[in-house]
Amino acid sequence: VSTQSTGRLTTSISVSRGQCHRGAMKVAVLECDEHKLWRDYPELLQHWGGLYERALRRPGDHWERFQVCAASPSLPAPEEFDAFVVGGSKYELDDPEIAGWLPALREFIRAVANHGEARLLGGCFGHELIADTLGGGMADVGSGFAFGVEECEVVSAALGARLGKDRFRWHKSHGRHVARVPEGCEVLASSTQTTAEWLAYPGGRILTVQGHPEFKDREPMLGQLHERVSAKVTVSDDARERLVDRESDNVLVQAVLREFLETGWC
Repeated sequence: VSTQSTGRLTTSISVSRGQCHRGAMKVAVLECDEHKLWRDYPELLQHWGGLYERALRRPGDHWERFQVCAASPSLPAPEEFDAFVVGGSKYELDDPEIAGWLPALREFIRAVANHGEARLLGGCFGHELIADTLGGGMADVGSGFAFGVEECEVVSAALGARLGKDRFRWHKSHGRHVARVPEGCEVLASSTQTTAEWLAYPGGRILTVQGHPEFKDREPMLGQLHERVSAKVTVSDDARERLVDRESDNVLVQAVLREFLETGWC
């Protein structure tokens, strides 16, 4: 077991390698956005909750979704699932609207990190939340809101071997990033928006990514996502083209993340 000080707490992260196995999995998705937020965007409402399942589920796996945006969040028991996914959200970590349910989710993340063999995957908001909970720190993206299909640089030989390339492109939509990496984490990829694009945590059971690997290229919901985001924040004039029309490497990325859910970062 490795122990790291977070300033506010001490987190012990299990380094058991018993998780490196294959077979049918039980996976829980912790939804950090409210379906009602998408009621004016039917394509987004139809897909949002199931995007990670669509992208990463294998035949035979059992996936469940838990809505955590509530005063009493619906959270699974850490020992009941093989893997957990914490995905994106419209919220920032300091938004007062989430003060009612965020502490419980932080406690859940600590529980998964400290005990058992379950894998934990974080994407975008989940990436930031897990890092912030386990000792990292956030900052605004210096170049403004990151939005569209952007290129990232692989800085880990292990990730490069899995992807089969040293640069890749994927969908981005975030205004903050992990500016201080939790102690003991390995940075696997970086970009012009953040040096911590991918993080692998000690023990191999936690992997987090800043982008959106769950999206498909050119699907109609991307246009609706641009409409919703651009109504809330300032994005570049070519943001819609960069989000909707550019090709990504998400199929390759999804294969890497699917393997992580199965085996951990072995």
